[in-house]
Amino acid sequence: MSEEMGSSQKRKLDEIYSSAEEDSDISETEMEDYEEKVHQKLKNGKFTVKLSDLRFRCPFCLGKRKQDYEYKHLVPHAKGAGKKGSSLKKFREKAKHLALARYLEKDCAPVKEEPMEEEVEEGKIVDVVGSSTVVVEEEKFVYPWKGVVVNTEREFKGGRYIAPSGNRIKEQLVKFNPVRVHSLWGAQGSTGKAIVEFTNDWSGFRSAMSFENEFNSTGHGKGHFGLDRCGVGGMYGWVAREDDYKSDGVVGNFLSRNGDLKTIKDIEDEDLRKNKQLVTSLVNLVDEKNKNLEQVQLQYNETSYSLKNLASQHDKLNKKYNEETLKMQQDQKDRLEKMSNEREELKSRMESQKEELKLQREELEKFKAQSESDREKLIEEKRKNAMKNSKLEMAELEQSKSDNNILRIAEEQKRVKQARLRERIEEEKKLDAKDKLELEVELLTGRLKTLTHMAGDDADLEFAKKVEDLTIDLKDKKEELEDLEAMNQTLIVKERQSNDELQEARKELINVLKETSDRAIIRVKRMGELDPKPFHDACKRKYPRDEAEVKASLLCTYWQDEIKDSNWFPFVNVQVGENEYKTEINEKDEKLSRLRNDMGNEVFKAVEKALFELNEYNGSGRYIVPELWNFKDGRRATLKEGIQRLTKSKKKK
Repeated sequence: MSEEMGSSQKRKLDEIYSSAEEDSDISETEMEDYEEKVHQKLKNGKFTVKLSDLRFRCPFCLGKRKQDYEYKHLVPHAKGAGKKGSSLKKFREKAKHLALARYLEKDCAPVKEEPMEEEVEEGKIVDVVGSSTVVVEEEKFVYPWKGVVVNTEREFKGGRYIAPSGNRIKEQLVKFNPVRVHSLWGAQGSTGKAIVEFTNDWSGFRSAMSFENEFNSTGHGKGHFGLDRCGVGGMYGWVAREDDYKSDGVVGNFLSRNGDLKTIKDIEDEDLRKNKQLVTSLVNLVDEKNKNLEQVQLQYNETSYSLKNLASQHDKLNKKYNEETLKMQQDQKDRLEKMSNEREELKSRMESQKEELKLQREELEKFKAQSESDREKLIEEKRKNAMKNSKLEMAELEQSKSDNNILRIAEEQKRVKQARLRERIEEEKKLDAKDKLELEVELLTGRLKTLTHMAGDDADLEFAKKVEDLTIDLKDKKEELEDLEAMNQTLIVKERQSNDELQEARKELINVLKETSDRAIIRVKRMGELDPKPFHDACKRKYPRDEAEVKASLLCTYWQDEIKDSNWFPFVNVQVGENEYKTEINEKDEKLSRLRNDMGNEVFKAVEKALFELNEYNGSGRYIVPELWNFKDGRRATLKEGIQRLTKSKKKK
């Protein structure tokens, strides 16, 4: 069942990779280019073909039940599938299988110098290298693959055996691709034995078996070494197996410390399990990437919607501003036209009156009265006319002044209204600037992530240019947002500096007023210090007069030490609202209950007050803290009150 699950996960992974290749049908002339493109993707590892050194699969036949092939069977399958079909719709499948056959023959062919595994008797014997070495399937090897070399060159010098280093032996065995060679040493120096390490894959196994076969073919294998009692035949070598692993001496000790015993089947099963785990993890990774892409798309849609709403609100605000501006300009224009019309009308009336007066004066000049009374009447009439004319001129002057004042006031009102409107718009813009920037940054980030996920290996230059432009825009928006944050941070720093200066001034004021001993309203109070008066009153009622003072002092000292103990926490949080809590004294606390029963409510209240003060001013350390206090109002005094108190004290001195 696990194999079926692994196969389904592999099929799913290859479907994901191959889904990008599902284009429209290609013509026969495009077949060679398409085959070359698929071959390059196979070389780059886009499709899983090789499961192990002995097992392969066809990534383009995902719907078939058979998924595992030997190399010699998969090549004919690829070539045969590449010849099937003659319609244009089959050209894509043909091109893919032809590319697979080309990849298997040129890039994924097994090593030619050694024959492939040939099953002689099922589950028993396998011919691995040549004909001189056979491997029984149940036979256990030391893994990672290791070879044993004995009877290496050495000489006795200075009471010890000296032999060439492991690198010298490695140079002699270089054609077998050893990773490293460890010379084994004993109490008398070199033992003449060494361990050859090979890579822990199947190519390393083939190299190890070639190494053993080479020594066997020249008469220097493990069996030949057993016949060479004197050790004069030169260097012998073989692949380490179970008997070497469990042998006594330096060889067995080294192998047991640096390897395990495994059969060929164990290693194949382990490789298959690792491949299945890899495919499973890749499928899970692809699923996770798809989920992340969906989340990014959702965030992108939400941000786009928010930005659209913001843009709509901005357009409405601009439209409203333009409408109010046009309305104000139209009202101003109508008002000026009305005043101009009234002025013209008044001017016309004044001109007509002047004409009438002029005509009357001319008539009076023509018909001068002969008598004195007539002349006096004429003079009086002239005087009245002159007065009327003067009043009209004054009225005209006042009207001109009034017109100028009206124009000036209208212009001033227009300027003030426009300034107020601009200020309101600027304030709204400033309030929206940071939110808009954050929305724009989030939108650009979402778009960039979306484009990044959408980008493939064959993304065109235009798509890359879009991603680059979007990255530049995102960088600019982030810089603007950082500038706003920097300005806010500067204001916060200045506020903290001012607060620190005030706190330092308050501490200095407390240090100065601590030295005073008067009973002023504003003075220093030791927060968390017990009031001894309730203890003295309670002890006077409970004990004889000569014992009361001593008892009160002892009790006061004892409870002062108790409330300083940070391990004692007689507080509870009481809910006073939906999401509000208030800290209160736990009256069910054993110590406090005993104190109230023994000494009365006044002593209990004094301890409760001191506990609250310590919890508020120094809840962690529970030591007494000096504070500037207003004893009249029973509250923390302000810095201004403390400075006034200090000033008064200096004036009295």
